[in-house]
Amino acid sequence: MFESSNPEFYLAHFDLSDIAGSFGLMKTAGPSGLPILMDTFVRLTKSPVVSIAKIRGRARGVGSEFVLACDMRFASREKTVLAQVEVGSGAHPGGGGTERLPALVGRGRALEIIIGSDDFDGQTAERYGYVNRALPDAELDGFVDKFARRIATFDRRPIEAAKNLVNQVSLPSADRLLDGSNSFLTSVAWPEAERRFQALFERGLNKPGDTENRFGELLGTLLDKNVRPTCARLSSARSALRRASPSTTIPFFDPTSRMVKPSGPRRISAWAFEAQPSGSEISRPPSAAMRTARCSPRPIRTTSTPASE
Repeated sequence: MFESSNPEFYLAHFDLSDIAGSFGLMKTAGPSGLPILMDTFVRLTKSPVVSIAKIRGRARGVGSEFVLACDMRFASREKTVLAQVEVGSGAHPGGGGTERLPALVGRGRALEIIIGSDDFDGQTAERYGYVNRALPDAELDGFVDKFARRIATFDRRPIEAAKNLVNQVSLPSADRLLDGSNSFLTSVAWPEAERRFQALFERGLNKPGDTENRFGELLGTLLDKNVRPTCARLSSARSALRRASPSTTIPFFDPTSRMVKPSGPRRISAWAFEAQPSGSEISRPPSAAMRTARCSPRPIRTTSTPASE
């Protein structure tokens, strides 16, 4: 069982003030031949014993990836904060977050966690599947202790066999983890990452205080770009889909139709959303069609040719 003696921080992110030392962990090979950080996480997941993360405090970035590598996660409802903050910092996760989260929470929520780069409290983490359970802080220690003692009374061989079978259908491959790690090492050298790292240090990153306490929240206003979401109507949803997948015919359900015919594609109401900077950062003004689309309450319908009527 892994727990923290610091009630405010379970396990923080990489020490970005010592880039060489921190990222050396991503390059030095461990016993399995994988980089030592990835090697540690992989050996933890494949260990014959059961690993439990008892989370109280903040676990962000690689701290989050450590608890994801544990077999089970139990969290304090009031005092847990989990986050993958890398995208908001100009990079992306490299310790298994992008590979492990989708299997736990689903693709959409994994993207919300990773791309959103915001903090998640214990209750939300439980609802999403980020952790097994979130319990009232006063009950966390007793629950985890009782559970750990219970499974400790069971025989080692069936525990090891059961865990091995679950691993076979649930763990990402070493190749995928290594791809993510290598891509992360590339991403931290991007100009976007350097710019955001600098802004974070200017705000007090790696020091006790407001920035570390509210890391996820502050990422949303780090560079104060004042971006706004805009929407544009697709002139032809069918042609857009054909460009994306030219050899595939996709049937659509028209929610405005009273009768659904399974014989072929029908109509689709399509919207496209994108984030664009406001003011001087817009490279060109939106077209009249786009300006109309923003104000129009009705989506355009594009009709594809049914297979039969």
